[in-house]
Amino acid sequence: MQNSLIIRSFFFIFLLTGNSLIGLPVNKLDSISDISLNSSGYFANESEALKFLKKSYDAQILPDPNFRDVGCMEGKDIMSAKGFQTLQLFMITSRCTGQENKYILKEIKSGMAEIDRLNKAVATPGLAPYIFPSEVPGFPTYYFPSSYIVYRHKLSNHYMTTIPVAKGVLLTKTAGLFRSGQLDRGALRDMYFEAGKAVSNFHRAFMKPAASSAKHVLQDTMIHGDFHQDNVFFDPDAKKLRVIDNERISASNYAHPYNDLSYFFFHTVTAFLPSDIKADKAFMRDWLYETLKSFVKGYVLVFDPSVKGRVVQELKEKFRDDLFGVGTFLKKVFTFDYSTIRVANKEYWPEIERALDDVSREL
Repeated sequence: MQNSLIIRSFFFIFLLTGNSLIGLPVNKLDSISDISLNSSGYFANESEALKFLKKSYDAQILPDPNFRDVGCMEGKDIMSAKGFQTLQLFMITSRCTGQENKYILKEIKSGMAEIDRLNKAVATPGLAPYIFPSEVPGFPTYYFPSSYIVYRHKLSNHYMTTIPVAKGVLLTKTAGLFRSGQLDRGALRDMYFEAGKAVSNFHRAFMKPAASSAKHVLQDTMIHGDFHQDNVFFDPDAKKLRVIDNERISASNYAHPYNDLSYFFFHTVTAFLPSDIKADKAFMRDWLYETLKSFVKGYVLVFDPSVKGRVVQELKEKFRDDLFGVGTFLKKVFTFDYSTIRVANKEYWPEIERALDDVSREL
């Protein structure tokens, strides 16, 4: 205990105040002299990462009993799956409580900047019922870190976080599974239909009321802001959508709901599908048609029957404008070359148009 300094204590369960959650503190592990690090200050191997978790538990800055003993934990380095904001990444499997629980142990490259964004997101009014472990039927569940721990190596701080692993199939994997025959067409349709319903329920719950003179059904709402399919899991058993990397959600992040849909399809196609799948143009047209049509069918389902057709047409206009018009959304949101997004997705306009037109006809 004397080798650790507790800056602030935090019990594992988020604290609820009204309809908001209080963000997590950053606790400091003051001495890590018995943990082997490489020259960059990273854990030398998986065993050292497990020792770090147990030491944090013993210091009472990580009170989750899933980390109480290295003997009931397993660690796997998964840096091959890291994002650009990640410096260390481990999959932790714990059986310390008598059942198997999985966590991500991650070092955040941007440190306190990302932690502040995450804590701001957690405290967003009205978001608490949708944050894991809470779940609302028919809505997405958002996964946030369960702890933040900082240790110091030489002159650098290393900001570690533990995150419960979201259950389900990562949606970027569906293309490969569908192409190989491991996921049939009906199951693919069901997954994206349920995803569309969940996203629509969330958008509608936070959508600003339309003015009496409003020409459009879809109004600004709280958006995720990074809603590509590599951040989204679908649990087919629970028919549940589970979402990670949620630091951009906040009360100030209101925009047209199409923002999330554009990320969900355009950014996924451009940045996250394997190159061999993207090279198979016939397959891509089929997969994009099926997933977009199913998603939009689920999305419009939760609206009043009198406006469903208008919702589809409003989404069609947004898709078309981004590919052939001024493209205001894509220019504003995507930080890499906008022309890449347009070129990569423009060729799929016939499938996009056909999918949306088929949804309209089937209403």
